[in-house]
Parts: sequence; C-alpha cells; structure tokens
Amino acid sequence: MGVIGLIAAAQRYIPQEGRTFAGYAYTKIRGAILDELRRLDWCPRRTRAKARKIKDAIAELEQKHQRAATAEEIQRQLQLTPAEYDEWLQESSPVTFINIDASAYDDGDGSKLHETIADENLEPASAGLERAELWRLVADRIELLPEAQRQVLALYHFEGLRLAEIAEAMDLTEARISQIHTQAILALRSFIERNQNK
Repeated sequence: MGVIGLIAAAQRYIPQEGRTFAGYAYTKIRGAILDELRRLDWCPRRTRAKARKIKDAIAELEQKHQRAATAEEIQRQLQLTPAEYDEWLQESSPVTFINIDASAYDDGDGSKLHETIADENLEPASAGLERAELWRLVADRIELLPEAQRQVLALYHFEGLRLAEIAEAMDLTEARISQIHTQAILALRSFIERNQNK
C-alpha cells in the first residue's frame, strides 16, 4: 500500500504549489496505509470512536480527581444513560485471542483446538458420494439418449463448439440443433429431479 501511495504521489505532485516532494509523498503514503488498515479492520470505526471517548473520559476524570473513575462519573461525563453506557462498554470490549494450537481437552489426549473447529468449506463425505452417484446415473442416462442428442451434447459441452458450428458439422439448421440440445437438457434435468426427490 505504501508503494501505491508513492505512485499516487508521483502522479499528483505539482511542484508549483511549493511543497517538497518528500513531504507530499509522506502524506500520500501514510494515507494509503491508514486507509488499507481501516479497510482490513474487523472493528467498525464508530465502535473505535466510542472506545476512544470512554478512554478519554476516564483519563480526564482520573486526572481531575486523582483516583480511579467510577462508572457513574464516566456516564455523566459522556452524558449517557446507564443502558447506553453498558452498550458502549459491550461494543468496546476487547477481542480475546485463543491459541488454537493449545490442547483442546484437559485430559491431555493430544488433540489440538484447531482440530475441533469445523471447516465450513469442507464438503461432507456423504455429499461427495451422492454427487458421484448422481454423475454416474447421468452418464448412464446420457447413453440412453438418441444418437443426435448425445452428439450435440458432446460437441457443445465437451468440445466447446457453437451451435452454428455443430449445425454445419451435422448438416442441419442451427434452429434444429438448438431444439435437439434443449430436448436433451430437459430430459437430463427431469431425470436428475426425479432422482433427487427419491
């Protein structure tokens, strides 16, 4: 991001304005990095602002009274109701980081915490088996289609030919090839729906 800021500075720098390039580039680079950090930040800016206001109020009260500030004093300083102050505190509570390489159980069985976290992108084995079975059934069903439909499906979906090219190769009109293709797709779709509803 710093390099992007430097490039932006080089493109937008106007020497006639009287600023040094180094000073101008510093501002652009710093801005680009801060913008990226804000974009990557999991915490909304409004929440960070609330946490900063609480922290500033506490610092001001402790400086003024020379002791720890009470919750009531902080609420009055921020002009918040107790419910609003509790909400601000809840939003501003720090994130707790957990070592996922630590032992998952106290019994010392050796398994790590990261091994117990479900991978939402991982497909269940049963779904993979079902899909493989469905593909096998579809392949078998394709074999039962008329020769013209099988040929059009193969040329269109596996060879990547356009309908016009298939029409020329099979000595038919493009409209006829489109009809054959549609009939084959509808037959397969109907077959798949019947098998998924079983």
